[in-house]
Amino acid sequence: MNIAAYLLLTLYLVFLGADRINFGGEFLESFQLFPHLVISSIIFLYILLFRLKDLEFGWIVNKKSTFLSIICFLMFTIISIIFSIDIIFSAKRLVLLTIIISTVVLILSLFSSNELKEYFYYSSLLGSILFFIFNILLFSNWIGYISYDSNIINLNPDYIAYFIPRLGGFSSDVNRGVLILVIYTFFIYIYDKKSLLSNLIILMNTIFIFASLSRTAIGCFFITFLIYTIFYSTKIEKIKVLVILPISFIILSNIIDYYSSNNVIDIESALEERLTLNDFGHNTSTGIHFKLIDEGLRIAFSDLKIFLIGSGLGTSYKVIEGFGMSKKKKANFHSQYLSIFVENGFFACLSFLFLTIIIPIFRIRNKMLPLIIGIFCFNQLYQLTNEPMYWFTILYYYKFNDHV
Repeated sequence: MNIAAYLLLTLYLVFLGADRINFGGEFLESFQLFPHLVISSIIFLYILLFRLKDLEFGWIVNKKSTFLSIICFLMFTIISIIFSIDIIFSAKRLVLLTIIISTVVLILSLFSSNELKEYFYYSSLLGSILFFIFNILLFSNWIGYISYDSNIINLNPDYIAYFIPRLGGFSSDVNRGVLILVIYTFFIYIYDKKSLLSNLIILMNTIFIFASLSRTAIGCFFITFLIYTIFYSTKIEKIKVLVILPISFIILSNIIDYYSSNNVIDIESALEERLTLNDFGHNTSTGIHFKLIDEGLRIAFSDLKIFLIGSGLGTSYKVIEGFGMSKKKKANFHSQYLSIFVENGFFACLSFLFLTIIIPIFRIRNKMLPLIIGIFCFNQLYQLTNEPMYWFTILYYYKFNDHV
């Protein structure tokens, strides 16, 4: 039985971000059946049938401030759904969010801290390798080395104005995919087995993080490892950072130079787009982000109902106006906390702040804190409400504290 549990845990952690795989294919066009949904269903069934009596919820229930924050967040979210401007859509989002949080809580309640530490390390290695494989396939497909078209596996990369493919690995969203790679890298680093493989994986991960040109993910990477290196790392870990960073830059520079000189990519134009931070028009990534934040704050403070209980979970797309994404159901304010404020109200946002940053900084600290701070900064310009790895990392922080 334990072997089955460890296998499910590993599969969950490796594939939970792999949304380039859709088992529904063309048969379920209105519903995307990602690996984490399939694996979550199997985990639920496995625990219900064989391991129900082995669950131990003390890690979360005994931390009263944490438990209260989760309950309050979910309670205020449900209230926002009752008064939602699109009740059906909000209810669907709640079902997905409930599946994600419930699966994570069950996993963390089934396994001991030491078991999670061991399998998170190996899963991070395997997840990183899966990320590499997808990046190689994405790049090969983009430059024409291979030709692949499938309804189940998507190998069409995101790109920056056709200048260069953005390699987000197994995730169709580059920022989200690279953040997961940052999380993998962090756990390989802090759980280091001092093996050549782990050091090589960390080096490759660092290269791909920078190659993604994701400003938010790269910022998260720097913030996380800077804080960890200053406050938590050993002398050997500091040396490792000082060695890996320059080597990764040298390797990446040579790769970019080769493909640029052969006119495969236009790195100068891509960097110009990424580094242009003073153009706040509707046609630039920077401009869209800041205008959305400004619009979100205006909406939140100009409507008492939205301020108190929100417009309803997942309904940002109905209140965003004047943008290309307006009325598209995946539209949001590109800021986790602002979206929660607008969709679920002030009290839900406050509860979420306590859970994700206030309690970790002021009440419960451990060596995962740098990652939590890095992800918090990442979420100022991004949104991960329905990201399984995000919830796993946040809740694992509180489980992690049990063995530090």
